[in-house]
Amino acid sequence: MTSSAARSALRERLRSDTPLVVPGCFDALSALLVQASGFEAVVVSGFGVSASLLGQPDAELYTATEMVTACRHVARRVSIPVLADADNGYGNAINVMRTVADLEQAGVASITLEDQRSPKRCPLISTSSDLVSVEEACGKLRAALHARRDPAMLIVARTDARDEAQALHRARAYAAAGADAIKIISPVLARHAFLGELRAAMGGKPVFISSLGWAATQDARSFHGLASVITHPLLPLATAASAMRANLDALRANGPLPVAPLGVPAIEHLLGLEAIQRCEEAFLPSP
Repeated sequence: MTSSAARSALRERLRSDTPLVVPGCFDALSALLVQASGFEAVVVSGFGVSASLLGQPDAELYTATEMVTACRHVARRVSIPVLADADNGYGNAINVMRTVADLEQAGVASITLEDQRSPKRCPLISTSSDLVSVEEACGKLRAALHARRDPAMLIVARTDARDEAQALHRARAYAAAGADAIKIISPVLARHAFLGELRAAMGGKPVFISSLGWAATQDARSFHGLASVITHPLLPLATAASAMRANLDALRANGPLPVAPLGVPAIEHLLGLEAIQRCEEAFLPSP
């Protein structure tokens, strides 16, 4: 699927009242596993990239270039739409333009821009959020839309507001600035009815949520007609870390491995070794 086709497919899918469940990934291998499991899209998690690439927490320590590179690797290897976490755009509105241009060229289907002030803090590890003014956030969104070349690519405005009234106020402003959708993070989300209010404030535009906090305790079916996308940004990363720790601890203790490792043939199949071998037969000289 081409980048343009993936973007159009994502927009079409968001017309459904059934939420699109999107696992996170932190590299191309984890993205391939998401696709192999039958999911319709994957999101490149900033938390995951920071953890896997740098071994650092999600505290704005990785750069725009590192995030763009991760997204490019993922988009090249999967045929499903790739959702990109662009943090706060890595600077002011002019930096946002560069970020959007680079991510669009990398092949992503949507770009999420948040309204936290730098240095940003992951809502999972912080009890408060320092937000830029509504005017600055709207300026960044308008800059993102100006930099976008493919109108099918989604620009998603994320707010880290922790108060419902403030979140609704920002949602209205971001929709008026042209955002295609809004994403809210769990601290402000504690009841289903609020999603209906948020969607109304956005003029019916799609609402994205993350399965974190209160939302993680709810069945995805309970968000039917309320949330268009439910991301699970940390599930693959946390699962991989848990399985690796368990097996490494068992190996160190000379005990049986509690998690059965994926066999090498299965990994090679996942990575597409057969396709490379066919190319070798077709294009390399015979021995």
